[in-house]
Amino acid sequence: MGKRLTLWSRNVQDKRITWIGLLFAVCFGAGCTTRGPLTATGNPIGTKSGESCLYRIFHVIDIMGDHDIVSAAKSGGITKIGVVDTRQTNYFVYQRDCTIVYGE
Repeated sequence: MGKRLTLWSRNVQDKRITWIGLLFAVCFGAGCTTRGPLTATGNPIGTKSGESCLYRIFHVIDIMGDHDIVSAAKSGGITKIGVVDTRQTNYFVYQRDCTIVYGE
């Protein structure tokens, strides 16, 4: 008689580890980033930039940070805002929304 395979045999464990690793790589390694302008003012673009990011899981649960214009301007030491951009990076369960401010 042949060898009986159970859920805890070595071959099944190796396959399970392989599939878990592959699933992990797909969920957290694959993503996309979109970037675009949000608004522009009459002020010059300037040489300074500041960024403020909000981190989410499952695209609805905010876990850290914010992405407002005031925080982004403060982080770059900007008093006159020229242009505001936005950047969004999505992974399977994780999302990062950033506001980027350029100005003087």
